[in-house]
Amino acid sequence: MMMERIFNYSNILKTALDATYLRDKVISQNVANVDTPGYKKKSVAFEEQLQKALDSHKRSSQINLSTLKPQVIQPMNGMSYRMDQNNVDIDVETVEQTKNYLRYQALVDQVTYDMRRFKTVLNAR
Repeated sequence: MMMERIFNYSNILKTALDATYLRDKVISQNVANVDTPGYKKKSVAFEEQLQKALDSHKRSSQINLSTLKPQVIQPMNGMSYRMDQNNVDIDVETVEQTKNYLRYQALVDQVTYDMRRFKTVLNAR
């Protein structure tokens, strides 16, 4: 039971890291297409799904990881503010990229901390 909770928590962190990786790719694609007429920006939905899963379960070990998959979405599909129908704002993408980097660093720090704790427990034997 204890090991199941530990591994499920680690798998949630892995899935969150996967989401930051995917988000980085999507943001890079948006930036690369900033001057492409008709291009619509994309984003990644994950944190909302994770929050709902955490809110509906008392423990992380109860979360069904198969339902936690980062998804590429196209927000505001028909909206654009430019004449060429492109809706990528380079300033917004830069901020999103920075937020994503900070999120990634926080997750890596957490994984590193957890691995140190595991190592301490294993060395105590």
